[in-house]
Amino acid sequence: MKKLLLLMLTALPVVAIAADPVEIDGIMYYIQSKTNTAEVAQKSFGYEGSVVIPASVTYDGVTYPVTTIGECAFSTSSDVTSVTIPNTVTTIRLSAFRGCSQLTSVIIGTGVTTIETFAFSGCSSLTSVTLPDNLKSIGVGAFSNCRKLKSINIPNSVNKIEMKVFEGCSSLTSFTIPSSVSIIETSAFCGCGLTSILIPEGVTTIGYDAFYGCRELKSITISNSVTTISNGAFQLCDNLTTVSIGNGVTSFGKDVFAYCGKLNSITITCAVPARIGEDVFGAVPLSKATLHVPAEYIDSYKSKWPWSYFGSIVAIKE
Repeated sequence: MKKLLLLMLTALPVVAIAADPVEIDGIMYYIQSKTNTAEVAQKSFGYEGSVVIPASVTYDGVTYPVTTIGECAFSTSSDVTSVTIPNTVTTIRLSAFRGCSQLTSVIIGTGVTTIETFAFSGCSSLTSVTLPDNLKSIGVGAFSNCRKLKSINIPNSVNKIEMKVFEGCSSLTSFTIPSSVSIIETSAFCGCGLTSILIPEGVTTIGYDAFYGCRELKSITISNSVTTISNGAFQLCDNLTTVSIGNGVTSFGKDVFAYCGKLNSITITCAVPARIGEDVFGAVPLSKATLHVPAEYIDSYKSKWPWSYFGSIVAIKE
């Protein structure tokens, strides 16, 4: 029995207990002695004003490069107004700046490759962000509810626009999707202030509710590489008037254009898509809208639901 108990105890995983953070020049850090690095940590009463994070810190005579902004590091810092992140930092962790409602400016160093889930969510005073060219991953909801965010660049190193990443960014009126992106995930731009959008070559999938409730959106251009437009992708875009769809689409989910009451012109260059979800054009007055298709497909569209409900179906002008 003693042998069995000993075996069980030795089989248990060893849990590393993090040392308490240390304060150096007003900033808290976890000193990672195994990796010889430092991670910015949360401060009990939060940070204030402008915070400039150094590239390295010295503790007990040893110098450590600062490589990480830790989980929730600034999430209690309602009075922080600007942050400068050095080039040594590679990762901004989960909820690192979540809820920093007074944060207006962030300078992100060139070394950052990962921005984790909800990292800047709820930074309601943030107006613009420049992301580094080496960035690989932007987590779920990373900039959600940044309601004053007007501009942000996504570098060509990013291959997916994650779920809810810009949800609720109502001041984001224009946005360029890089050609490196292949998937636009669920609710990625839900509730944004976009007025027009170009889905570039390279994107294959537009996810569920991707542009749901973009009430200022007036025009959409979807490239030939897109094969799937998922449920509710453009639902409740109630100022949308024109849509151009490439020749690669094979399926529409349900409610894709539901409640887009001003939609009056669609150009689609593919043969009749094989899969059509329910209420693709729910509550859209199709009898007043025009469908533009290649001349050789006119009869096919006229004979298939829901396309047959368009007021007119005409050939695309050469």
